[in-house]
Amino acid sequence: NEVLTCVVGALEGLIEGSRCSILLLDPETATLHHGAAPSLPTAYSARIDGLPVGPEEGSCGAAAFLGTPVIAADIRVDERWLRFRDVATPHGMRSCWSSPIQGRTGIVGTFAVYHDYPHFPPLRERRLVDRFTHLASVAIDHAGLFGALAESEDRFRRAFEDNAVGMVLAGVD
Repeated sequence: NEVLTCVVGALEGLIEGSRCSILLLDPETATLHHGAAPSLPTAYSARIDGLPVGPEEGSCGAAAFLGTPVIAADIRVDERWLRFRDVATPHGMRSCWSSPIQGRTGIVGTFAVYHDYPHFPPLRERRLVDRFTHLASVAIDHAGLFGALAESEDRFRRAFEDNAVGMVLAGVD
């Protein structure tokens, strides 16, 4: 979370007037959950936590579903935002574009950029988001690998500590 917050904050510093977020994909439920969004209103982040993945689920849900960036230059007229306009507009959000975060095993989340006015990202911004999306994927993959390693070590340790029968590790020599 701390690394993703730094990644989001750095991009916000490079794209004037932007507010960014990272949502993480739960592959079992096909829903997106809060990863980092330091500049978004807490109430908005809470309302979109658990966002389903699908073609009509705002920019983030559609990006995760389609596996490609989704740009809503004006969310007040974009069809994908039909169910979420009432959530975004009270917080002053007018545009949102989202890119899927591609991890080692597939899509692991989305990286979104919001503006308070209708906005279509120029090439410079799209390139920045591509680079920061890759950086986020490295951080997410690293956290997953580190978590898997810690879990494996814990299972190995418990196999010895919690076993009522004696165990020994032995090699051929």
